[in-house]
Amino acid sequence: MLAPLLGRQKELARLENYWELAVGGTPQFVVMSGQRRVGKTFLLHHFAVSKRTIWHTGVGDSQNIELGRLADNYRKSELASSEPFLWEFGNWRQALQFVFGQATEKPLLVVIDEFTSIIEGSPSFSAELRDAWDLVAFQREHHLMLVLLDSSITSTERQLKDNAPLYGRATSFNLKPFKLAESLDFLPTTNAKNIVEAYAACGGYPLHLLKWDTEINTEKNLINLAGTPGGILLESARLQLNEFFSRSRGYERVIRALGSDRLSHKKLSNIVTSDLQTVVPVLIKAGVVEHEWPVGKAFEKTNTRLYRLVDPYLRFWYSVVAIHADSIEGGIGESIIKSNLEQFKHHVAQVFEDSCRVHGGKVLQKEGILFNKTGRWWGNIRDASSRMARQIEVDFAAVNLGSELIALGEVAWGSESTEKLETEVLEKAEKLRVRPEGRKFVWSGRQGVSKRAKEVSTYFIDDVVFSEI
Repeated sequence: MLAPLLGRQKELARLENYWELAVGGTPQFVVMSGQRRVGKTFLLHHFAVSKRTIWHTGVGDSQNIELGRLADNYRKSELASSEPFLWEFGNWRQALQFVFGQATEKPLLVVIDEFTSIIEGSPSFSAELRDAWDLVAFQREHHLMLVLLDSSITSTERQLKDNAPLYGRATSFNLKPFKLAESLDFLPTTNAKNIVEAYAACGGYPLHLLKWDTEINTEKNLINLAGTPGGILLESARLQLNEFFSRSRGYERVIRALGSDRLSHKKLSNIVTSDLQTVVPVLIKAGVVEHEWPVGKAFEKTNTRLYRLVDPYLRFWYSVVAIHADSIEGGIGESIIKSNLEQFKHHVAQVFEDSCRVHGGKVLQKEGILFNKTGRWWGNIRDASSRMARQIEVDFAAVNLGSELIALGEVAWGSESTEKLETEVLEKAEKLRVRPEGRKFVWSGRQGVSKRAKEVSTYFIDDVVFSEI
């Protein structure tokens, strides 16, 4: 019996919509990608319940072995008749035409997991799949839904781009890790601080979050999951990164360089040199790396551009675990975790800041305030009295279509007083010439009371973690 499906109701509903179209006679072709342990296969198993299904998982064997395994999967399925199935498939086109043909009278779900592994042993797989699909795509008598699954986001994208065999035929479905607010189902506790720390270490991966024990403190969880040989937070990153590290050392250099902090375009160029223009766009499209500019500034100003890893779990792994992995395997993980708790707190503060920016955007949207973009802002502002340029950084900023700042805010995870933060955000608003009616925010990683509620909207940790916006 399957364990309950948590937090994927929207994604399940989307798949069901595709299924209804297939049942109605419009064949559906979906390619689902996503990082390992994000829950693709588990979601599809839930979706497949009570549906006529053929499921095949590629393992990278030769074509003959893979086709033999597909024939075995068919024999074991509910579709096989009582008579012995003796047909040996000669190629993928023949095999897929046979399988798709089972959808003429009754709806059929065909799931091919790890499909890029099949391409390793059968380079013509995508072209043969295209040919088989094109024979049924516009035939109303077929009630077929085909789903390809794979953890290699970049390899999946290559199969769907211009001039690739599957171009224009499939719907792309990227299953993303959960956001902080979406991870609550996995963490049965009312301790908001513990939830933020758990999410900072685990990221939005269901299997990671389920391993986090809310009955013990954060330090013990980190020791158990990241500071112990075989721990899931020690091992998962290696699986996720294997795809990029095996393809090119350029990917490895970029990911390692961005491990625990943002880097400017110039600094990253010095590390990666010639690979930057080819590697970084691929990692950005795959959702592994993101780049940012001060909100409202022109995109072409590369000197202000910053890059960083998107995934909080990977940032945790690089900042706390990666360089100590061999020592952890050697049995001194507890000592390593304890000596890196300050680094972990710094990482948690960044994750909380990210979540506050999301919260700020939702607040503006709920209040009907029109904005074009939210993010961070940084730059030099000339001091009127001294005429010296001073650098100012703002944790949260929102701009309108004219790139005018209409909201800004500050975030603090530590012990800073609420009154000090509120005063600081008002001072920055004045220096950046935010209109008096512009929104000013403060987010605090602890509980407290606002001192300047008429001028600043102040939110505390429970407001962010348990927000119903």
